[in-house]
Amino acid sequence: MKSVLEGILSALAYHDGFDAPLTAQEIFFALPATEGTRPSFEDVDAALAEACARGHVSSREGFYCLPGREAVVSERKSRYALAEGKYARVRKFLRLARHIPYVRAAFVCNTLARSNARPESDIDLYVVAAPGRIWSTRLIVAGLAALLGVRPTATESADRICLSFFVTGDALNLRALAIEDDVYLAHWLHELYPVYDEAGITRRSYVENGWLRSVLPETRVQTPSQRRALPSSWLSGKRTIERALDAALGDRLERWSKRRQMAWLPPALRAAAGAGSSNVVLSDTVLKFHDHDRRTEIRDRYREKTAHVLRALA
Repeated sequence: MKSVLEGILSALAYHDGFDAPLTAQEIFFALPATEGTRPSFEDVDAALAEACARGHVSSREGFYCLPGREAVVSERKSRYALAEGKYARVRKFLRLARHIPYVRAAFVCNTLARSNARPESDIDLYVVAAPGRIWSTRLIVAGLAALLGVRPTATESADRICLSFFVTGDALNLRALAIEDDVYLAHWLHELYPVYDEAGITRRSYVENGWLRSVLPETRVQTPSQRRALPSSWLSGKRTIERALDAALGDRLERWSKRRQMAWLPPALRAAAGAGSSNVVLSDTVLKFHDHDRRTEIRDRYREKTAHVLRALA
């Protein structure tokens, strides 16, 4: 039982860094890997009851959190209600963007993926493009967002669409982007929320990132609710346009799109990518523009908090 409780406290410690209490089921899915037999949900449920009785964990309104952090329960409930409006904005944008040639899937990521975004937060999307067409895809998707006036600006970011992460369908395994003991990337992948998926990318990503189960053994294929997801639409027409584009322009359009976007990038981003950073990646399979990547800070804070809560068990 102690090892199960340690896993529970580790899961709560990680999410406490984002002011996010968890349900029993969410705790089960967020349990870190340990040696020996993996606990069942019933084991976790029993350990939670004992932990609450002993004061190691607090419970309120069906959520669990670290002692003294009960206020985050009402905060999470208010943020969940707020998330519905943000998802409505995502759907509105993707109703158009899903018809863009070479777009294969779009996922909400970061805090909104777990319905825990703040009112002032933007909306981060992770977009999957057809192989060999990542630069063309980003150019058109970003162009549409600019035309609609929904991209973040220097003075306005709340509810704006942030297009800072694209990959191609043949580069779904993101392990090469991990830093040492990258707990954030593991949870980020686990929490990706598919709003649009016309090519089975959700399940393929689960399979191709099999290494994730060595970090979070209970990861599963994310199934979106109907009110947040969009179905595939007009695929035959879209494929016809793609074939016509490939025949007329094809690789020339892709090369031109790359040259133009590289020229538009701030020098600092190009320098970061050239330094071999996993925060900024500019390749023909991955475009990642996280110049303020906080993974090291989150990992170190998680280690410190986990050590603190586990010392209370000694």
